[in-house]
Amino acid sequence: MLHRRGYLAGVSVIAIAAASLGACEHWRPTRGVLMSAAAVQAQQVAGAEVELMGTVDRQAPFLGGGAYQLTDESGQVWIVTPETLPTVGDRLVVRGTVDYRSVPADGQEWGGAFVRETERERGS
Repeated sequence: MLHRRGYLAGVSVIAIAAASLGACEHWRPTRGVLMSAAAVQAQQVAGAEVELMGTVDRQAPFLGGGAYQLTDESGQVWIVTPETLPTVGDRLVVRGTVDYRSVPADGQEWGGAFVRETERERGS
């Protein structure tokens, strides 16, 4: 049951992110220190500019873009993009803005942080 709730929470965050995708502004991020997926997940405040490197292990296509899960040694984070989705297995460096959506259900918080992609390149 807990696994199913976690899955539903992830789907809820992706659906909320998809609904708000058209409203995101694009900016040119500064290149800086790579942040881990776990550090992004720990942030519950939107607006931080981040740069991550990891491997794509899931996709969630939707109208006008999609989302993909980026995994590094610390964990996973969903990346929302208006661009064509990368291929599962691609190693990427992603720059973007952290966003957070609250998804309360059954008296618990199932929301989470995700990243709105602004730039993407192949990682090493």
